[in-house]
Amino acid sequence: MNTKSEPLTTNQTMQLVHYGNGEFSRDKVKPIVDEHFTKPLGGLWTSPIDSKWGWKDWCSQENFGDLTHYFELEITGNVLTIDSKEDLDKLRWVNLTATASGAGGYWIPLFEILEYENVDAIHLTVEGERKTRYSKPYNLYGWDCESVLILNPDCITNVTDVVNVSRPKINISKLDFGIGNEDIKRLFVKNNV
Repeated sequence: MNTKSEPLTTNQTMQLVHYGNGEFSRDKVKPIVDEHFTKPLGGLWTSPIDSKWGWKDWCSQENFGDLTHYFELEITGNVLTIDSKEDLDKLRWVNLTATASGAGGYWIPLFEILEYENVDAIHLTVEGERKTRYSKPYNLYGWDCESVLILNPDCITNVTDVVNVSRPKINISKLDFGIGNEDIKRLFVKNNV
C-alpha cells in the first residue's frame, strides 16, 4: 500500500502498440477482474512504441503470439509507474496461501481497487520488470516485458489504422519433406502458405 507522500500516479501521455488483434474496439476492453495470479483479466495489454524490451521483442524471442496484426494508440491519463521493487508498494496485495502465523504464502496484487483510485494504466518499465520478476514477497512474475496495462479505456485519445503485416511466402519447391512430400505440398498450397 502506498504510504509515501509521493503521488500514486502521474499524468502522462504515452505512445503505445498492441499486437494480436485485427481491429480496435473500445467495447473489447473488458473491465479489470482480479485473478489468482500476478496479472488480472481484462484491460488492454500494450507496450510503449519505443520500448527496448516490449511485447514484440519477447514474442520474437519466445516464438510466441501473432505479430502480424497490430495497432498503435495514444493514452493520456493517470499512470502508475513501476520502475523498482519499492514501487510494488504502490499496489495493494493479498496473501492467498499464508500459514496460520501469516508467514510465507503467495501474494497477488489487487488491481480492481485501482479503478477507485483513478488509475488509468499501469506502466511496468524494462527496469521494473527486471527488478520485480523474482522479488519477494511481492513480484510481477509473468509480465515478461515492458508493459502498459490500460485499465480505463477512456484514457485512449487516439488510435491509428490497424496494420496487417503479411507473412512471407514459403517457396515449397525448395523444401524437402521426405515421405508424404506431395501431400504436404498440397496442404501448403491449399492453405495459401
